[in-house]
Amino acid sequence: MFFGNPKSRVLFSSLLLAPVLTLGACESETEETRGESSTIPDNTSVIDEYQMAMRSQIAQLNRQIALLDERAEDLGEDARERYNQSIEAIKQQRNEFEVALTNLQAETGAAWAEVKVGLERSWNDITTAVDETRQEFFNGEGDDDNAPTG
Repeated sequence: MFFGNPKSRVLFSSLLLAPVLTLGACESETEETRGESSTIPDNTSVIDEYQMAMRSQIAQLNRQIALLDERAEDLGEDARERYNQSIEAIKQQRNEFEVALTNLQAETGAAWAEVKVGLERSWNDITTAVDETRQEFFNGEGDDDNAPTG
């Protein structure tokens, strides 16, 4: 479900493999060249691309929340209160995700890969929460073209 359209899946796959390939290339250095360059190559462009892709997903999530908010105006008082609690929890998760995404720039090498796995788990939790909220309050009906993917 992470990245719904084929172009995004290709981008995601290349983003996922790039650090692995970079690390693999670094490990295959001979002892002679290892002395010249013993650090893991800078993968800032990979991180930048990943951040841009995820910021696009966040924008899509924000549009979906706005659509759900509009539909929630028709809910009864009790349902509206429960809906507001669900959406506030989702927004808090999104805010924490954005902070972690911003801090990602400081990560390199293996740490970047570990942080990325955590970010992806977090993003999946957020999109699952949105799907569950949509299902609970709107019987799963919604503008799926604007649904965040995870």
